[in-house]
Formats: sequence, structure tokens, C-alpha cells
Amino acid sequence: MKTNNKKTAAIQQQDRLDAYLKANRLRKTAERDAILHVATDLRGPFTAQQLLQRVIDSVAGGISRSTLYQTLRLLEQAGIVQRLQLGQPQTLYELKTSHPQCHLVCTSCGRVKTVTDEHLDAFMLTRRYPAFNPITYSLTVTGTCSTCSRRARRDNTV
Repeated sequence: MKTNNKKTAAIQQQDRLDAYLKANRLRKTAERDAILHVATDLRGPFTAQQLLQRVIDSVAGGISRSTLYQTLRLLEQAGIVQRLQLGQPQTLYELKTSHPQCHLVCTSCGRVKTVTDEHLDAFMLTRRYPAFNPITYSLTVTGTCSTCSRRARRDNTV
């Protein structure tokens, strides 16, 4: 079932890119399609370098760093990926979803986990702000992941 959902999501993203390219009179290229295909296979936030490495591994002949960054910008403009500002030294990207997400950022190792919280979503839907009409929200929670917490406990007991 998850495989079918993933295939459906990938097809929807490809359709969105194709529509954006057509509407903006831009060329459809194998490189753009390869970058989108690899990005839809990645789980959670990723760096441009991680995406580039995966694209190089999957595409014969590779792809230039310039093409990757130009395509990432294009995918942002098309509403397919979003740039995340999580206080990390490197810019992170992730596929845009139809519902807001929460990012858990480990201050020890830098790992980022993306989660959805139905209770938070329900709460945010009830919120009203004077003279402001929210479209979406973003939440970043910083702390220590379970792996780093275990490591710290182990190191403190030795």
C-alpha cells in the first residue's frame, strides 16, 4: 500500500512539474526529471549535496552542481520542494506536503526528523489572529534525539 501511495505521490509531483514547465514555457529535461525522481524517493529533509550524490549514483553521466541548484530553485518555485530554515549550517530541503509538518532537530548530532502532529494541526485550525489570515505554519522543536541521549547517559555513567 505504501509503495502505491509513493508512486502516486511521485506521479503527482511529476504532473505538477510538467504543468509548471508548460505554463512558464520552460523545457522538460531528463536532468530535471531525474532530480525530481530522486527527491521524491528521499525520506525527510535533505541537503543539496545528498541529493546530488543520489542523482549522480542513479544517472549515467552524472549532473552538474549548477544544474542541481537551478532545478532545486525551479522545484521551489513550482511548489514541489521547500527550503527549510532550521538553524543548520547547510540549507535543507524537503518535498512540500499538503499538511504542515513539525521538524525535530537534534542539537547534538544535527539529525532532523519530520513528524506530523494531528493534535497540533487541530489546535492551529482553531486559532484566530487579529488582522492576520494564516496560510500555513511551521514548527521547529530543538532538543536531543534518543541516540544522543543514550550516548550521553552511557558516557556519564562510565
